[in-house]
Amino acid sequence: MTIGMYDRGFIARALVFTLTYLVMGILVPLQQGQPTITYSLGASITGFLYALVLGFILTQMPLRRRWRILSVWIAIYVVQLFNPLIEGLFFTNQFEDPSLFIFGALFGAILTLVYSMIAGILFTPKSGANSFMGELRNYFGQRKASGWAWRVAATALSWPLIYFIFGSIVAPIVTPYYTDPTAGYGLVLPSLETVISVQVLRGFIYVGALLPITVSLKIRTKHLLLSMIGLLYIGGGLAIFVIVETFPLTLRIVHGLEMLADSILFGSVIAYLLGGRMKL
Repeated sequence: MTIGMYDRGFIARALVFTLTYLVMGILVPLQQGQPTITYSLGASITGFLYALVLGFILTQMPLRRRWRILSVWIAIYVVQLFNPLIEGLFFTNQFEDPSLFIFGALFGAILTLVYSMIAGILFTPKSGANSFMGELRNYFGQRKASGWAWRVAATALSWPLIYFIFGSIVAPIVTPYYTDPTAGYGLVLPSLETVISVQVLRGFIYVGALLPITVSLKIRTKHLLLSMIGLLYIGGGLAIFVIVETFPLTLRIVHGLEMLADSILFGSVIAYLLGGRMKL
């Protein structure tokens, strides 16, 4: 990402977003009990990093505001809330009551929409108010349908492979924590067929959610790569393992590093297979 764009005005807006993220995190905590100094510090760090990534993405999307907000909201919602909920539905006993899953999905949609609206108001491109449908036609017009089909499929199917590679490395360390009945995580070890099916589904959901951003961004591949890594890791891993203090330190470090590795590799696949031809 270009350092020059992070001027005083940008940093000031990033701090406003960070403060909002912190306040909402305190009002709607991710853990039980009163927020501590450590919780607040973790939320502030996460919020500021989120602001840097979202700010960069939103200022590089020459779309009308509603399309920029919608594109970012879909990505944040899926990465931070919906895809983890899908995994929790099949891999834990936390959602034996279906209403809990529905409530979590709806509440998460509202929470991430607020984040996206605030970010969309704070960070705007210097020029351009293009039609999203026009950008969509230009994007898919760069290649034949068959070319896009294999790229989308390969990107989505790379997720289960990445998940299994890094998951198998850390499983001996993290599984005892998640299966400990006194910890309350409620991990259930499903069949291999279920695990594969769920991860394939999540892979396609990831691609569908991040595609509007890849369609709209007018940036080089290396910047798209950093943007994807930032979205995947900050929302999908860092926010949980930095903020939630109830996770043991070993679990937070090891699982956090695994999710960082997942994000780097999957973000790379997205950037290089789904990035437009002009993004070199």
